[in-house]
Amino acid sequence: MVQYLDNYQHMMETNEHDVVDMKQLPPGFRFDPTDEELVLHFLYSKLKVPFYSRNSYDNNNNLNLIIPELGDVFDHYHPCQLHGEAFESCGQWYFYTRKTDYRASETGYWKELPDMDEPIVTRNSNKLVGFKKCLVYYEGKYPSSGVQTGWFMQEYHALSFNFGAEIHHKRRRRRSKQPDVNKWVLCRVQQVCEDSQWMTNIIHDQDNLNNEVELSSSDEAVLLAMDEEDNDDQDEIISYPY
Repeated sequence: MVQYLDNYQHMMETNEHDVVDMKQLPPGFRFDPTDEELVLHFLYSKLKVPFYSRNSYDNNNNLNLIIPELGDVFDHYHPCQLHGEAFESCGQWYFYTRKTDYRASETGYWKELPDMDEPIVTRNSNKLVGFKKCLVYYEGKYPSSGVQTGWFMQEYHALSFNFGAEIHHKRRRRRSKQPDVNKWVLCRVQQVCEDSQWMTNIIHDQDNLNNEVELSSSDEAVLLAMDEEDNDDQDEIISYPY
């Protein structure tokens, strides 16, 4: 097992341009990250947003070799075409793509489930660090003639402000460059059987989760601040969740 780990570390260090293939990983390895791990370890790393964790990797940049960029995924890809393009594990496909509100092509489109934005919280400190949208793929012309399919996507977003952050609105004399957290999103796609109750269960589970998450007054203030258009003119000091 030590030899496998050594080979894996060597592969991550030497493969600077190619996406990691599951066949290259040790036997028994499964890529099945939690929502928290996808946001903190992968999306934050992609956006070059620093964070500090007791369990952080020595070099989080290596994690970006696992999940590829598919910049035109919504324009040209049917979900069944993700095989061989996105990173696949456990029947799920992962990729980064540019953030957009228009997710339609000539063959179909992704439709957001209404009122389904779910906060992503850290397990240990219950800090909110991101959110995800839930979407279903429809075949046909956008927006009225589509037929719902069994393809389901979770789209992970970072926040303009980190939830739980200490925000200072005073401008500094010399402002540091802040990461563009609106540049990339991380997507996880999977196909669900038409007669499955999985989608219904997910909806109920997310409703229950949303009811359980309590926001402090500072968290609510951050949420309100996200809606302001002049966030770039504000100056913030971010206290990361660990």
